[in-house]
Amino acid sequence: MVISIIIPVFNLEGYISKCLKSIKRQNFSQKKFEVIIINDNSKDKSLKIIKKFNNQFKNFSIINNKNNIGPGPSRNRGILYAKGKYIMFLDGDDFLKKNALKILEKILNNKNYDFIGYNFDKIASKRKIKRKCRKDFKFITKNVNKRIKNFLNGEIDGSVIFTIVRKKFLIKKNIYFLKGLHEDIFFMFKIYFFAKKFQFLKKSLYQKQVRKNSIVNVLNKKRVNDFFNQPILIKNFLLKRNFHFKKLNKFYIRGVIGYVGGILAQNFYLKNSRMKEDIYEIIHKFSFKMLNKEIRPDQSKLDKIVNLFLKKVKNKKKNRDIFKIYEKKAIKLI
Repeated sequence: MVISIIIPVFNLEGYISKCLKSIKRQNFSQKKFEVIIINDNSKDKSLKIIKKFNNQFKNFSIINNKNNIGPGPSRNRGILYAKGKYIMFLDGDDFLKKNALKILEKILNNKNYDFIGYNFDKIASKRKIKRKCRKDFKFITKNVNKRIKNFLNGEIDGSVIFTIVRKKFLIKKNIYFLKGLHEDIFFMFKIYFFAKKFQFLKKSLYQKQVRKNSIVNVLNKKRVNDFFNQPILIKNFLLKRNFHFKKLNKFYIRGVIGYVGGILAQNFYLKNSRMKEDIYEIIHKFSFKMLNKEIRPDQSKLDKIVNLFLKKVKNKKKNRDIFKIYEKKAIKLI
């Protein structure tokens, strides 16, 4: 079997049918791929809808979690169960584009790649479709040192859903997801760290649907906590391997500034003042944990960064403009 498609599902009754139909429409032999659904203890009609597809695929498996464990641990169950040489991760509210599997097979055939990255389209509505959204391919270089610098610097996308990975590579390097939101950032960092042979496709194979109530688009205290945990995990990973971390400090700091800016950009529009206070507290707490003790800025500089952002965004409407202003000014303070 060539490809295992792993789909974690939690309360996606309005989307999972379209997701599975996009797989069924693939011009690709069903003998060559399998679909693995991990039902993460859904409380809606998701499981009932999924079961209707049971006889429409040659290789179709449903794994039911007794408790809700989150997308990361759910994907881990899929990895261990998978029979395919390569593993693809698909979110249950997204879709595969026509011929995606056939295109991938042609490239994967007898090449033994560790992973292949591909492009995606972002769908906000039927009229708002942004094509080929990945802009990071040029930053994922053959040189692992440059690759890590670029990842720390925020130049490389940390999403797992735009990548197909060789299963034996994951097992050999002990690459699994951790519990929590934004779990794919550290997962992808380890893939980029260990990979020796990889390829990229500029062609879009994946359609990402933007939903306001999606788990990754809802801003809350837990999400911010999990978001900030990722660079801490990366830092500890590098330090354990004596990976010349001092040389990476400036790139790491830029990444930290990006993390803070990203959270602040969304936080600025929150109407819940208590939540704002909670998130600011997390920002102050974790920013220092992320930075190397030898070069981290003092508290007054961090305060300046946060206050600078709030001052600059007061009359701005677009997050992209906000972030550019914030990043440019904040880096000068470090």
